Amino acid sequence: MKTMPYNLARSASGTIATSLGTSAMLTKLFDKSATALATGKKINHSTDNSVLFCKDYRLNERAAGLNSVMDTLSKAASRLETAGSCIDSLIDLVELARSTANSALECKDCTSWVKSKPFTLTKDSLLTDIPDTADGDKFIVRTGENTTYESSILMDADTTLDDIGLLQGDELRVRLGTEDWVTLKVADVSVPVKSFLKQLEEMYGSDKISVDITDGKLTIKSLNAQPVLLAGPEKTEIVDGVPTQVIDFSTADAFGFDTTTTQVITIKSGQKFSHLLDELDTNSELTSYIGSDGKLNIASIYGEPLVVSDYTGGFVKELGLDETVQSGGLKTTQSFAEDFNKLLKQIDRLVDDCKYNGTNMLLGDGLRTVFSEDGADHRDIAGIRLDTEALGLEKAVNDWQTPDDVYEALNRLTEAKNILRSASNHFQRETAILASRSDFLTDLSETFLTGAESLTAADLNEAAANETAASTQKELINSVINITLESSASVLSLF
Repeated sequence: MKTMPYNLARSASGTIATSLGTSAMLTKLFDKSATALATGKKINHSTDNSVLFCKDYRLNERAAGLNSVMDTLSKAASRLETAGSCIDSLIDLVELARSTANSALECKDCTSWVKSKPFTLTKDSLLTDIPDTADGDKFIVRTGENTTYESSILMDADTTLDDIGLLQGDELRVRLGTEDWVTLKVADVSVPVKSFLKQLEEMYGSDKISVDITDGKLTIKSLNAQPVLLAGPEKTEIVDGVPTQVIDFSTADAFGFDTTTTQVITIKSGQKFSHLLDELDTNSELTSYIGSDGKLNIASIYGEPLVVSDYTGGFVKELGLDETVQSGGLKTTQSFAEDFNKLLKQIDRLVDDCKYNGTNMLLGDGLRTVFSEDGADHRDIAGIRLDTEALGLEKAVNDWQTPDDVYEALNRLTEAKNILRSASNHFQRETAILASRSDFLTDLSETFLTGAESLTAADLNEAAANETAASTQKELINSVINITLESSASVLSLF
């Protein structure tokens, strides 16, 4: 009776052990199938297949290295893209500068010009060769508002010559247009200022000139658009140690009239036109030159009205310069030159701002692009300096006082544009090379990844079936174990 339970127990124990061993194998199969489903790979550990696992690892490692290289190429391409965009903007600025220069050339009325007529001159021509011209003759050049003089001193109808500091014998000389100079001489300092100057209306006619005091402002005004000039008598002054006859403007200054824009030129025996040009150019508001046609040109570079008038002698009249030149308007060659200079500053600022991650290829910074994981295969891309100095662009020469100055700027702009076009082509070629190499590396990386996948890719349908089968078999084995244990316990309870 005792042998029977022992054998039964032994048999049940063997059944359970066998079932547990099978369950462990099924668990391992289930885990492997689950991992395959999760990763999409049938080989996830070297123990699965060491040869295929190592090949997969090397291929994926190579693909990762190529992806790193492509990241570097992408950054390099962004730098080249930035440089290309900046060059496009630089070309736009150069075109705008060219338009500004052309506007200065085309705007013939922008600058107030006066030009000689009857004689063909050279810089070596003598001033005294002009008829009615002698040593010591003087002429006046005035820029700015020329039909009105307004006093800077507050006055009223009772203000006298004595009140403004004039003395008996002081003289004021006035000229209206091309009419003769007239002289107003102080005989009585108690005379009101307005009455003293009203003599001009009697001399020239009240329909041509007016004198008035309004709101405390004394004005002398031309009524026929002819320029008004003020001067004084000649007096002797020591200039550079030499007694020299100069025009005395003290009386005009006493009235508060501004004579600072009036320049007096004294003609000297043996003096050439080259000396005259030098003297005229000392006036920052004037420019002068003898053109290819042999004519003397005098201009106000700010486009303000310009008057040239003989004081003594007939130099200006004989040259045909004694005509009224009206204002060139709001836009002048000087203002176009200023606009041009501002555009050059914008070019330099744009170049300075053309940076990407600290690299500025438009200031000459170079760039190394790597094509392989170990860096052995690479390409060095040279940067190109494209600031105004490198482009050969300079500020407007002499504020574009003559057409030749503008033509020089246009020639420089043409060269600058050619340089920019060449630089643009350079960066476009380099960008195309990077794009081509990047496409190649992308294809190569995908090839490695595809190769690795073909070695280790799992059949997901098979893995899912295996997982389901293992799970079902485990459930059956667990049921067998439970039944065995229950049966053994029932049998043993009989003894």
